[in-house]
Amino acid sequence: MHTPFRSSCEIAIEVADLDRAEAFYTSAFGFRLVARTDEYLEFDTGVLRLFVKPAPVPLAAVVPSFDVADAAAARSRLEAAGCTVERVSPDGRGFYVRDPFGLTYDIIERT
Repeated sequence: MHTPFRSSCEIAIEVADLDRAEAFYTSAFGFRLVARTDEYLEFDTGVLRLFVKPAPVPLAAVVPSFDVADAAAARSRLEAAGCTVERVSPDGRGFYVRDPFGLTYDIIERT
C-alpha cells in the first residue's frame, strides 16, 4: 500500500530550557508566540511554523515535519526501510524517526 508523505510548513527544534527559548525567539527574532503548552512553544515565523520542544538532550538541530494520513502505516513503512523510531506522541499520531543516514524527521497523522 502506498503511504504518501507530504512536507508541511512546520519545523521543530529541541531545547533544554523552554522559558529561555520563549524569551529568545520573541525578543531576538520577534516571532509571534501563538501557542504554549508544557510540551511545546509554537511560533508564527512567516512561511514556516516553528515548534520548540523541551528535551534534556536534543535529538537533532532542526526537525522537518511530514504529514501522513495513517501514522501506523507510515511507521511500518519507514521501519521496513531501515529507520529507527526515536519518540512517539502520547496519542500515537506522531513520531520522530531517524533515517539510515542519521537525520531525524517528525511524522504527523493529519485528519
